[in-house]
Amino acid sequence: MALKLPPRDAPAFCAFISYSHADERHAVWLQRALERWQVPRRLVGSEARFGPIPERLGKVFLDRDELPSASSLSDEIQAALAASATLVVICSPAAARSRWVNEEIRSFKALGKAQRVLAMIVAGEPWASDQPEGADEECFPEALRYTVDAAGELTPERTELIAADLRPGKDGKQAALLKIVAGILGVGFDTLRQREAQRRQRRLAAVAAAAVVGMGITSLLAASAWFARIEADVQRAKAEANFDLARDAVDRYLTRVAENPELKTGGLTTLRRQLLETAREFYQDFAARQEGQEITTELAHAHHRLANISRVMGDLDVAEAEIRLAIDNTAQLLAGEPQDELHAFNLANMVSALGLVLADRGNPEAGAAYAEALERMEALDLWHSDDLFRRSALASLLDNYGQWIETQGRTADAETRLREALRLRQELVLADPDNLEYQSLVIYSAINLSALYGRTGQLEAGRDTARLGVDHGEALLPRQPANPETRISLSAAYENLGGIEMLREDYEASAAAYDRSRELKAALVMDHPAVLDYRLKLAGTYTNLGELASRQAKHDDALPWYDQSTELLRWILGRSPDMALARYYLSYTCGWQGRALDALERRAQAVAAWQCAVENDPTGDATLVEALDAARSRDAGR
Repeated sequence: MALKLPPRDAPAFCAFISYSHADERHAVWLQRALERWQVPRRLVGSEARFGPIPERLGKVFLDRDELPSASSLSDEIQAALAASATLVVICSPAAARSRWVNEEIRSFKALGKAQRVLAMIVAGEPWASDQPEGADEECFPEALRYTVDAAGELTPERTELIAADLRPGKDGKQAALLKIVAGILGVGFDTLRQREAQRRQRRLAAVAAAAVVGMGITSLLAASAWFARIEADVQRAKAEANFDLARDAVDRYLTRVAENPELKTGGLTTLRRQLLETAREFYQDFAARQEGQEITTELAHAHHRLANISRVMGDLDVAEAEIRLAIDNTAQLLAGEPQDELHAFNLANMVSALGLVLADRGNPEAGAAYAEALERMEALDLWHSDDLFRRSALASLLDNYGQWIETQGRTADAETRLREALRLRQELVLADPDNLEYQSLVIYSAINLSALYGRTGQLEAGRDTARLGVDHGEALLPRQPANPETRISLSAAYENLGGIEMLREDYEASAAAYDRSRELKAALVMDHPAVLDYRLKLAGTYTNLGELASRQAKHDDALPWYDQSTELLRWILGRSPDMALARYYLSYTCGWQGRALDALERRAQAVAAWQCAVENDPTGDATLVEALDAARSRDAGR
């Protein structure tokens, strides 16, 4: 008996999956995934391209499952096609050769639903048949590649396709599924991806918290109680319609989330994002209830704060969007009150933050943003301001601007800006010696300037500046013994000092500096075992100690350091394969390991080390390939 067609506005199936039986496992997976998929609650009922979004996708048609006793397959398939809102084609060379898959596509398009055809690539190459030699690799059936006319006949006109890609190294299952769901619902993929990410963050938050406990990170339990107290503060302040109190509570909340080192580890990023989203929702909710100039000021503050946090988390798209909203709000305020210095300062500071985000993205417009911010701050004469916070903002701008200028090859200009930043930092410490933040920022500026001196061969100046950072760090450490940022900054200052002393060939001083850096980082790893970044930094110090030995031709002494570094880096990559910096460190370390093994005439081991350097090199360095070839030649000729 043939399927009865449902009413036009109520299809029996959300999707009909057309596939070659060679691809059955992909079709079965997709059917189950679609039927189990839950529409995000915030999307339900909203208007999409094909009408209001339902609570669930509904049933998905597979001939194997839906028509076990069909007497006339052709009639039943035609009825199922008519009863389906969307056609999803599992694309592969087998599907492209299948008469039945091609016919199902043609028939579905002939029903006037060509705009509801989706593709999921599982093998082969799309449009490969454009070249005669690629015909065997074509994955798109002919009826998918071309339009169908009113009579149901193929035309020479190409069609535009929405395709998910399950091939290795492409979309992956999650993104591919979301692309198909987006096509079925008639919503943008980015919209759906953001909603799904939010839902997954909420779902994984409890798992992440449990993982923390499992790893013995008890500090998160205390943080959770603290977050609960902050939430109570926020709700009480909102009930009292006192935005100042609420804002201060949320600011403390954001700061705690941003600075908690345990929440920076890879396994807890979902929890961290969820906590930040709580703060974002507070600002959005309050904004929806208020209007006027005061709320515009607070909204600008909110966008600025969220931009800073998003940048720290690596969400640069979000960070740029947020800081531009902050700039727009503040520019509006300044236009209404052009003499207001607070608005003028806030705008300058936000433009400076935009420069930082653009620099992180490698956008050349960063230079123009920094220049505009500096012009605005100089117009306010912040060099001599009694407001130390504003002078500190100027120092931050000079530091960031100097680093950007150096990337553009203008080292003399960069040195000028970095020296100005360090001088301002030192003046701030003299003006407010009890402000530990100003103390720590002197270390930061000293690190930046000493690194530039080292890169430009000004080794004496570099050594003196690095020692300045070390001295400030050692003085600050007893006042903040539990602050991981103080220890990591101090270790970086020692790392710079060790590198400069190595270039000066004062190997004893270099070793002492590297050893102190290693000691600080090892303690951080012990205190925060889940934070991969601390382990990465420790691996870098191991490599530097090996390089120091290699430069003295002490290759036997160097190898244990390289071994410790590569072992740690491989451990990190085993837990976070996408950590690009860890892969670069591994390539760099293997290169030095290869040099040491070459010098010791351990040929086969040298080949393995150079192979590691090449395989993990993200830069495409041709010299590594040459070194590998040379090592292989030496090994073959021994």
